[in-house]
Amino acid sequence: MASDSELGAIGSIRIPACEVCPPAWFANCHSLCAVLTDRDLEEIRQPLEYLPGAGVCVRRKAWEQLIENGFRSHLTQGGEDVELTRALQLSGWKLRIEQRLRLRHFIPKYRLQWMYLRKLQRAYGASDVLLDAYSKHNLSLRRGLRRWLSDRWWYQLGKSITKIASKPGAAMAAVRSVGEGRDEILEIEQQFGRVLGLLRFTREYSDLRRLIRETTWRDRLDHSEACFDPNTGNTISIG
Repeated sequence: MASDSELGAIGSIRIPACEVCPPAWFANCHSLCAVLTDRDLEEIRQPLEYLPGAGVCVRRKAWEQLIENGFRSHLTQGGEDVELTRALQLSGWKLRIEQRLRLRHFIPKYRLQWMYLRKLQRAYGASDVLLDAYSKHNLSLRRGLRRWLSDRWWYQLGKSITKIASKPGAAMAAVRSVGEGRDEILEIEQQFGRVLGLLRFTREYSDLRRLIRETTWRDRLDHSEACFDPNTGNTISIG
């Protein structure tokens, strides 16, 4: 933190410590269990747009400026860590994953079951609905029919249903609870979650997308005030 005054939050490498031997499919979808290996880090696109909450350190000054400029969390049922760190990035702070910070992330037996992972992916899909407001796509849309349609929950619902219908085999396998380890099943579960989320947030969806586009806290960062003081411990931990 002291080496870069523009750094708002730092994430860590998260090494799995499984209670039992993980199944074969775990290697392909361990990110759903908040695991991040060195190899995963090499494949991440830069610059980072958000950080998962596990093992994250946030600069106190970055948090205080975000709140002072009007930021308020809108997610209460998952995704708060993504919302916060995405807001930091949008307000001008940099995010980074530091390989020297390493966390052993304990994963109990029940979290290594396929049905648990499917439920987790569905829950992520539901919470991701409100995170649409923080996406580059939403923030880049200009006034017009395209933006008006994109803001409509029923339009997004139609897109998710279309994606489910485009993979009838995977959708049927998901309904029948077969196909363990198949990536398509997790993709379908994500769309199932989006459908549930869109039906739950019919009123909030459009309002939040407009609110984030017009928010006062974006791009209001004064880096000259962003100083780390090692004597006062000017960081806080979350997650």
